[in-house]
Amino acid sequence: EHGYNIYETDSVKTYEINKDNRIKELIKFFKVIASSSFVVTDRLHGMIFCVITNTPCIVINTYNHKVVGQYDWIHSNRNVHLLNNMEDFPEIIRNLNLSYDNFDGLLELRKMHEIIIEVMREKE
Repeated sequence: EHGYNIYETDSVKTYEINKDNRIKELIKFFKVIASSSFVVTDRLHGMIFCVITNTPCIVINTYNHKVVGQYDWIHSNRNVHLLNNMEDFPEIIRNLNLSYDNFDGLLELRKMHEIIIEVMREKE
């Protein structure tokens, strides 16, 4: 209805990811997210990956408190929208902020990302 192509993916893979290929796989997945106009997800990691890659995101509120708990931390990011009611979905799509939006927590997430990569490389 809004002219977007839909690409379905999942962070859970059906093939082995081990210490030899995990950095490559993570970067490959980040590139998929970063190349998207926006992401619709109900997963905590999907929302966090969108924040790290600065990709607009609509995160669907689920039974799991993890998404809402972390959304409370990043709610100042105008690129992330919590969807509590499916009836609100068309309005959120129409009002998506598809431009770069920095927020206070982004710097901390980037620092965490750098630390995670450094620790993973040390373990190899």
